[in-house]
Amino acid sequence: MKTAKEVGLDFVIGTDHDTIQPKLDGLEGYHNGVLLICGYEITPEINHYLAIGTDKLIPPSDNPQDYIDDVRESGGLGVIAHPHHIGIKRFGVDAFPWNDWSVNGYDAMSIWDLVNDWGENINGYVSGLQGLINPAGYISGPNPKTLHLWDELNRERLVAGIGELDNHNTHFKVFGITVEVFKWEFALKTIRNHLLIDDITGDYERDTKHIIDVIKRGRLFVANDYFENSRGFEFFALLDGGKRAYMGERLPAGTRMNLFINSPKKAYILLFHNGNLVKERYSTNLTYATDKSGVWRAEVHLQKGLWRRGWIYSNPITIEGNY
Repeated sequence: MKTAKEVGLDFVIGTDHDTIQPKLDGLEGYHNGVLLICGYEITPEINHYLAIGTDKLIPPSDNPQDYIDDVRESGGLGVIAHPHHIGIKRFGVDAFPWNDWSVNGYDAMSIWDLVNDWGENINGYVSGLQGLINPAGYISGPNPKTLHLWDELNRERLVAGIGELDNHNTHFKVFGITVEVFKWEFALKTIRNHLLIDDITGDYERDTKHIIDVIKRGRLFVANDYFENSRGFEFFALLDGGKRAYMGERLPAGTRMNLFINSPKKAYILLFHNGNLVKERYSTNLTYATDKSGVWRAEVHLQKGLWRRGWIYSNPITIEGNY
């Protein structure tokens, strides 16, 4: 938590594997102004699931619907973890994807996983060594398959998208030398969840419930703040009469809206409708008028050296209807 404070975080959600011991030990709460929320990761062989905001320890099962239902019934936030996890073969890390999409009742899914993003760009010993020396150079953005699936799921109902680190303070041996991947000083500066929330009180129980509720409602965006500070990003809709709609909202069919995307830095701003790019602009802002039913979301990409890299990913604003 000392490192979390030093890098400027407001809260941390810890999800160790199949244990609520940190919560039982009384670690949940504020530490020097940073809130620690103690959840856990339910870890069968595949189909890993984050359980947050529940005091009940729910065991793994061969049927993921069982623990999804248990988390929901206990009042917790349930999140499908690293859905397209491929492992890191060069370093002996197995793949732990999610493969049962017949399930229902989950609140959110991970759309950007630090370790998996890095691992997808490691394809040999040379890139592995370079990735250990310069890990930020091997973070490019969410898996396109994950974004496509997320867009499809949001056609039916809101599935909030979050970012996760999946950092285990892992150590690999490279040419006989033990190397740590990733140091917390680095990891905690990368993939972050920025919540639209303004009434934090300092009461950890109340604030924890409020944070969980905001995530369930999709009122957040995900960003890699190692590249640039993403605070100041906005994605909202201005409706007739001056009312605003924000990320996570679902509007009635036929709603006319003007979408606004504001970036804190000049960058490539992209607007997607049902997963299809409809407008792109290199600027600090983008606007778009529509009454078209479907899932609308924003991305912002940065030019870093020779490559464009994903920076910010909004949750969607959706107009209900046939699409």
